Amino acid sequence: MTCARRKFLSRYSFWWGVGAAFMLPGCLSFSFKDSDVQSKNATHATLSAPWKPTDSGTSDVAYRNSINNSTIALNSVCDQYQKLSLEELSKTLIAGMENVSELSSEPLTVDGFPALLKIVTAQLDGQPFKMAIVVLRSPHCVYDITFVSKPAFFGASYPDFQKFISSFHEGKLS
Repeated sequence: MTCARRKFLSRYSFWWGVGAAFMLPGCLSFSFKDSDVQSKNATHATLSAPWKPTDSGTSDVAYRNSINNSTIALNSVCDQYQKLSLEELSKTLIAGMENVSELSSEPLTVDGFPALLKIVTAQLDGQPFKMAIVVLRSPHCVYDITFVSKPAFFGASYPDFQKFISSFHEGKLS
């Protein structure tokens, strides 16, 4: 494995740990605020309470719901990994997880770019979680947008993730 590939894989270790931390129930909401948020290479709508921005140290942007410890994160890697398929890229996000079960996988388009949506259940350190992954590729960057939740809260939180995906736009705010 090359050093660059190990660096790419290590970007996601934070989210693997988050998957094991879900304990409390709660309701989630999503709303567009007056301004969009700028990530490193893209813009997206902000998430409102109970979602709060969090510093993962590895993501372009991440939100955490403190009521049920769900997370939504956006990562980008530019000018690398353009030759890997979306399927291969999605597999790097679940590498190292235990008891992975793929529930669905479907192609889609996000901001005009080809993307892959994958939903999996898995465990980390014996703790179950459910994860939605969207991997998309533009001509210059690869993006992954992840949503991790305790399985019992996934359905209530998933609409927030879908709205976050639909608000994604590559490029800087003007």
